[in-house]
Amino acid sequence: MRAKSRRRRSAAFLLAAVMAAASAVPSYGAAGFTDVSEGYWGLPYIDLARSSGLIEGYVQADGSAEFRPERPVTRQECLVMLYNTLKLAGALKEGPAGDHSEFYSECDPPVTGEPRGIPVWAREFVSYALDQGICDQEDLSLEVDGDGRSGGFSYASRELIAKWTARALDLEEAAFFPVVYSDHSEIDPGYASCVESLFRHGIMEGSGGAFHPRNGVKRAEMAAICTRILGAAADEAAGKMTSFGMLNEDGTLREGERLYDSAQWLASLKLADRVKTIKGTLVSADRAYRILTFASGEGEIRWYAAPGTSFVLDGKPVSLQELADLEGSQVTVSYYFCGEPAVVIQTGPSVQQGTIVSLKDCEDHQRLTIALPDDTYVDLVLTSSSVTQGDIKKNRSCRFIADGIEILEMR
Repeated sequence: MRAKSRRRRSAAFLLAAVMAAASAVPSYGAAGFTDVSEGYWGLPYIDLARSSGLIEGYVQADGSAEFRPERPVTRQECLVMLYNTLKLAGALKEGPAGDHSEFYSECDPPVTGEPRGIPVWAREFVSYALDQGICDQEDLSLEVDGDGRSGGFSYASRELIAKWTARALDLEEAAFFPVVYSDHSEIDPGYASCVESLFRHGIMEGSGGAFHPRNGVKRAEMAAICTRILGAAADEAAGKMTSFGMLNEDGTLREGERLYDSAQWLASLKLADRVKTIKGTLVSADRAYRILTFASGEGEIRWYAAPGTSFVLDGKPVSLQELADLEGSQVTVSYYFCGEPAVVIQTGPSVQQGTIVSLKDCEDHQRLTIALPDDTYVDLVLTSSSVTQGDIKKNRSCRFIADGIEILEMR
């Protein structure tokens, strides 16, 4: 995860601002677009997005406006809508502005033919996205798509929008997570953790059990994504995310919700929410797609390991290829959500040794990063049930017995 500072307005101010904007809309169908009917599924999202200043329509010669809800959103439109969402949330980041003039000069549209490149009016928003690492220049390629569009005018794929949205929100990207989509193998590995984080936070989901990564996103769907960003709220009691966005079924704003804040939400989580543990039989370790399949009482489940994730088996680093030798074995697999991207696999409790390189106090546990003798690192946790002897300090050598990611004994 990229750790960057951000400025946020208070949650109460945000909710009040959005409610005030929405209160100016006298009726459910007041979005004012001639091509959005009263019964259209996306009307509540379009209504709120327009009244909040997130979206605009296309003004016609007679002064009326169309939204064109079923048309795929272009890359420039997506970046503009994300920018407006962050602005409304008070979450725009400050940072040095880069000089993108040379890049834009290469993207100037031709004199005739289908518009290509990045229009002048959109460059403020594109520049912000480039400066903050939300998008890359390669994302705005001049390669022509099937409809003869390119650059900012080309349609944005679902996986590209997932990448931009996850980066814009600084969402915590898991390095090891369950495969929730049937077409997971079609998702670009570089986007997979972003797709998963948006699913986990209820901001972007697939349909029919699939994500359809290469498909476009309709303008109405992008309006829904933006309003969900504003409404993604933390349940203070359970530390879990809602997936209903900001609207009740009748289109009114839900009271008590606030802007999702990744740092605050993660800080509120307890150990049970941070550690993912699987106990069962390792069925297969697929090197090609980086997927581990396990069989347990719930049936078979598949977990994806993002590139860069390391594996520690009984205290020793191993490769995915070596894990294939464990197929058919009973294992305990643990992944600590907020730490080094390492998956800890145990065939049983083991005695290990190493050096404590960092120690962090959390709400109901301590997180230790331990350097193993072969210069690899692993994150483990001490809980109230762990038995310890001596001082647990940084740079101390230690011997410990771990079961999965939890330390049973340490001295």
